[in-house]
Amino acid sequence: MALPEINAICTTCRTPFCGRPTRSFLGFQKLTCPAGHRVLYPLTRGYRIAYWVLIALIGVRIVAIAASGHIAVPGILGILIIIGLVSDRKIRKQVAALTPAQSKTGGPQPRPQQPLRSDRPGSPTGLSNRGGENQRRSALPG
Repeated sequence: MALPEINAICTTCRTPFCGRPTRSFLGFQKLTCPAGHRVLYPLTRGYRIAYWVLIALIGVRIVAIAASGHIAVPGILGILIIIGLVSDRKIRKQVAALTPAQSKTGGPQPRPQQPLRSDRPGSPTGLSNRGGENQRRSALPG
């Protein structure tokens, strides 16, 4: 099954582009940016969930083997999954920190943050204090 196109940013030149990824050996998404750099994107949610389930099953098996008095090791599959999950975390942090490079020809500029509207001093969200009004109403007779 082919993966859908994703919007990506090159980790080397920070160029935003759209591309159809392929899978690496451990399931990471591989892309090539327009400048020719190879880009590795994180695991998809399904791969990540499957890896965590396999780690849990391997952990249960290790505990069971250790409880019977034998020496237990995770094996090559367990080690590869651990390497994949650690690499995925590193790649996700790297991709989350990316921002597109600003082009010299006046490309997309980041929008300035709008300050929160405040109708009353001390209310950064502009919401009124309805609780105080309701308390005053309930204290009134009748």
